[in-house]
Amino acid sequence: MPTWNVLKAGDYVLPTLPAGTTTVTAASPNQGSTAITYTWTEYLQQNIELWPNRLTLVGSIAHSYSTSRNEIKVVPSEAVANKVTSHSTQSGNPRRVGAVFNVTKDVAVYVLNSQFFEVQLSRLIDGAFTPPRIGDGKEVGVKADLFNGRLSATVSAFDNKYTNNAISAGNGVVSPITGLPYSILVEGTSTKGWDLSLFALPRPNWQMTVSVTNSKVNNPANINGYGRLPFTFEHFYSFLTRYDFKNGALRKFSVGGGTWYSTGRVTASGTFIYPNGQNFEPGMLGNDGNKSIADGGQARAFVEYRANRHWTVRVDVDNLFDELTLVGSQAAFIVDVSPPRTVSLRATYKF
Repeated sequence: MPTWNVLKAGDYVLPTLPAGTTTVTAASPNQGSTAITYTWTEYLQQNIELWPNRLTLVGSIAHSYSTSRNEIKVVPSEAVANKVTSHSTQSGNPRRVGAVFNVTKDVAVYVLNSQFFEVQLSRLIDGAFTPPRIGDGKEVGVKADLFNGRLSATVSAFDNKYTNNAISAGNGVVSPITGLPYSILVEGTSTKGWDLSLFALPRPNWQMTVSVTNSKVNNPANINGYGRLPFTFEHFYSFLTRYDFKNGALRKFSVGGGTWYSTGRVTASGTFIYPNGQNFEPGMLGNDGNKSIADGGQARAFVEYRANRHWTVRVDVDNLFDELTLVGSQAAFIVDVSPPRTVSLRATYKF
């Protein structure tokens, strides 16, 4: 079984190697890796109506199971074999309980307590998989369904806490065993905030959705000297719309689009590397391992054609206005820090 090293609040140290592991002074060059994962989930829910048309209790339980095998090929040496193999089986039984009270036939208040179970397949310093991310969440909100479903809204406040969060060990830090970047485990993070979503049907064939999220992800372990975690935001706004033509020459067409905008975004300081090897340094938070990136967003649009009940053809345009919006991550297959305007064509056949 792998050894999982979890940081306690206030600590920031590299995890110790498992007992009996030999340390090499230089990382062994990685020669490629192979991973195979099987997952499945069963889910059971039961509602109990305590007060007819007024008060309903909701309960559910799930069983999630995942098994993964990972093989990393490295250059053999006196200290390291030519393979590092790890196997991980992760399973859990998250449950959810809540209550819904109907104030009127159109307005309801609800409270919810949920357990979270998320499979993580990051690697630890010894090449083993990280354990599952687990947590507990509390939510209270109000739902309204007005004008026979033509307008609906949900407002909620949430407070979620997680443990076993896999965090990168740092920019340029690789395992002396596998030659790969690796993760360390943080004892806990918390996400607290509120969100609002609106759905409207101005016409039966025209739908619109607006959402607003205000949240803050706190990092009690204070990784890299800052209480925020990379790849998080404080405010997120989105708008989506779709119109289905029902009559005339365009009756088989649909058009739509949307946009998103995010503020208070944080990324890892080592996320971006320029072609000359220089790190991307916005310099807004100091040398703390996390960096603020500019507020921004993008728009997208689509046109869909329903040829018949089997065939649908769709054209999507991402980053419609070709805006330079830092996406917060970079990889070898992402040439630009912001993907340019991209047009894609998709054909779908349904039996």
